[in-house]
Amino acid sequence: MSKLFGITTLIVLALSAFIATKNKAAYEAAITDTATQKDLLTKVKARLKAAEEVLTALPVERAEVDGESDRLTTAETAQKEVNDALTSESETITAKIAANKAKLDEIRIKTEKTGDLKELGSKLRATNAEVEELKQSIAASEAKLANLTATTNSTDGQSTKLKTQGYRPHPEKTPVKLLDCASRWPS
Repeated sequence: MSKLFGITTLIVLALSAFIATKNKAAYEAAITDTATQKDLLTKVKARLKAAEEVLTALPVERAEVDGESDRLTTAETAQKEVNDALTSESETITAKIAANKAKLDEIRIKTEKTGDLKELGSKLRATNAEVEELKQSIAASEAKLANLTATTNSTDGQSTKLKTQGYRPHPEKTPVKLLDCASRWPS
């Protein structure tokens, strides 16, 4: 009986060791699975938090977009009114242009008798250039006259000042004779 009890004990112990090994492997697999699920849960929570933030921000963004849409609709309506006004103005201007073209054609017919307009234009340009040169010459002469007048006035002032102070130049020291500039220039 002790042999039978020993063999039974051995079988029970072997069976227990086999079950313990299986349980240990299942326990480690469960721990690994739990860790994987925790990681997955952490990632899902992060995605959920980001999605909740987006969901929270969406009504604000939607309100902004709706406001922008309303503003753009109003601007579009105003622009359409402006465009309509500009279209009618453009039609008026087009009619004026057509009338001006007709007048221009009439003038061309009348001016055909006067000669070549390009030749007249070049003559007119040459004449305008000459007039411009004359204007510049007159301006230069006026500037020169103004400088001379200023010099004369300055000299007269100095002469008057020296005369009132009783200054008489010494003939040996001053070889140049003093001129009365005021009598030489017409007033």
